[in-house]
Amino acid sequence: MTVSIEVDDNSQPTLIALGLGSNLGDREGLLDQAVLNLEKRGVEVCHVSSWIETPPVDCPPGSPNFLNGALTAYWPTDVFSLHRVCREVEILLGRQRGRQRNTPRSIDIDILVFGDAIIDTPELTVPHPRMCQRLFVLEPLCEIAPTLQIPPENLTVAHYVEQQRSIICSFQ
Repeated sequence: MTVSIEVDDNSQPTLIALGLGSNLGDREGLLDQAVLNLEKRGVEVCHVSSWIETPPVDCPPGSPNFLNGALTAYWPTDVFSLHRVCREVEILLGRQRGRQRNTPRSIDIDILVFGDAIIDTPELTVPHPRMCQRLFVLEPLCEIAPTLQIPPENLTVAHYVEQQRSIICSFQ
């Protein structure tokens, strides 16, 4: 019996954006290790933002500050395999997922954008559902990819940064 698998020779790697954060341990070292371990697993990193210190958002009281950043890269296969790779790297670097959400963590890797894909499953939502309301995600991403368009509206990262900054100013 012969099995035939059709391969699309015109397939191109997908442009992705990942958000990274850490608020436990050697935060900068863990973020740097995350990037290296993602590369070892096939993430073709293009640009990595600066790491910025930010207060915790929606975390338990007393949670330490985060170092946050972003990267752009190319990924050769599907979004679910990328999600598995991100989780593998988190586990490798000591991430423990408990029952309570948003607890302090050694590393957090989120898929922010996967090309122009819109995914909404119990396992994964892309674009990241709250990224456009969070400056700690948007500002590092804007540093490296201000013109990146975020589906489904296809507005740029720079647009969302400006929008969020104007909202903050209106409350001050």
